Amino acid sequence: MAGAPGAEEFMQYFADEAKDEGGLPLINLPDKPVTKRRGKKTGQDGTEGKPFSEEKLSRAQDLICEAWEILDRDVRLDMARKSLSMSPYCADAYVLLAMESDFPKEALEFYQKGVRAGRLALGDNMFKKYAGHFWGYIETRPYMRALYGLA
Repeated sequence: MAGAPGAEEFMQYFADEAKDEGGLPLINLPDKPVTKRRGKKTGQDGTEGKPFSEEKLSRAQDLICEAWEILDRDVRLDMARKSLSMSPYCADAYVLLAMESDFPKEALEFYQKGVRAGRLALGDNMFKKYAGHFWGYIETRPYMRALYGLA
């Protein structure tokens, strides 16, 4: 696939230097517990300056679950955008937008934003808590769908 990132380029998203430079969140967790970001400086994924709300994320995720069932593409896209306006931490909204994109570069950007949003929504403590059984917890799946799409 022309223009697809190679393994080396893909792995740079998980390097230490990517953490503070707008790259994707790290897979390797720090030794100390890290809490969820709440309204702190983040990236260009729409989360900057927006406090994290589990309630808003839950409503946004419910809307995306409905959107997966809609046959009309335009309605699905509108629902994804509405979901992101409710909570920019809704990784599945980015996944839906990526899947519907006609442009590989745009889809890649949506998947990157989905991974970042999902990682921020879960927080590092959830990665430690669910280690080894990650897919078994429904709240981790939007992040994993975004990561799968990015891969």
